[in-house]
Amino acid sequence: MGFLPSFADVPSAEIPPPTIPSDDKVDAMFTFMRENMVTKADLMQLQRQIEERTKSYVDSVVSAVTREFTLTTQTVVDLCNRVDKLEAADRRRTASVPPTMGSRNSGDAAFKQIAFKRIPDGISADKRVQAIEEFMATNFEGIRVKDCFNVRTGPFPTDRAKERALAAVSIVEVSNSDIQRAVLQKIKSQNLKCTIGGKMVEVKAAMTAAASARNSALRRAERVLKEDDAIDAAKVKIEWMGSRGVTVDKIYAFVQENADVTGKFVKPFERFVLPS
Repeated sequence: MGFLPSFADVPSAEIPPPTIPSDDKVDAMFTFMRENMVTKADLMQLQRQIEERTKSYVDSVVSAVTREFTLTTQTVVDLCNRVDKLEAADRRRTASVPPTMGSRNSGDAAFKQIAFKRIPDGISADKRVQAIEEFMATNFEGIRVKDCFNVRTGPFPTDRAKERALAAVSIVEVSNSDIQRAVLQKIKSQNLKCTIGGKMVEVKAAMTAAASARNSALRRAERVLKEDDAIDAAKVKIEWMGSRGVTVDKIYAFVQENADVTGKFVKPFERFVLPS
């Protein structure tokens, strides 16, 4: 059996003495710490710089967005104003009366047509057309007549074998408005006469679509007023000449300005509505 050695028999370990840095190394270490370590003041200064730069950036972005928004808003306003002007101009064109106001470029076929009016009753449709074609051939040999037709009026008969009643007007259509003007000028300057059924008829420019619409508006206004129980129908009158409109006992109930296709009811008759 072995035995444990005593402490006196254990050799002592050699412990090296501690290394103490030199003064130069200590100074270098403190210098490094002073130059590279961040203090609270440094952090506060950094925070202020970040806040200032962030504010400057945000302000610049907001300014740019505000400027673009202002420009866009102004552009939209300008476009809206242009649209309003165009729509107003379109309404004025729609409400104007181009044919009798001098516009021959409206596409209205009436500017190529000549009307033979006040044709006496009892003349058949064929006889009318024959007499008018002979008049044109005799006096306007070099002018081609595109069409010659009678105007009919009233509702269509339920019996399809029957035709509507003949109006006292027949129409000649030529190629364009220049020829129409030349024909009318020659008829006027040479005092040419057209006879149908033994009676002389009137030869004039055909009624334009706008003129027809204006006349129709007056007739509709007259009908509305006559149908009202509070108004004496015998005192309702259409004023075709001068100040156009419809009067009730010589007081204007409906007026139609020169550039107005329809017209309007005026006090004390403004409660009436013009039917379509």
